[in-house]
Amino acid sequence: MHACPCGFLGDPGRTCSCTPLQIQRYRAKISGPLLDRFDLQVEVPRLSLAELKQETGGEG
Repeated sequence: MHACPCGFLGDPGRTCSCTPLQIQRYRAKISGPLLDRFDLQVEVPRLSLAELKQETGGEG
């Protein structure tokens, strides 16, 4: 799930265009009991196109 409807809230490379009300409504779609089941939240930064195209060896 993104942090907001446009998906750029907290992104250092792009500016979020959502209003606080839009963000609140978007986050309200997930129910409280469902959120209570998540013990771990991981923030994953967006990769650049160059990083995506890199060919790495991967896992052995």
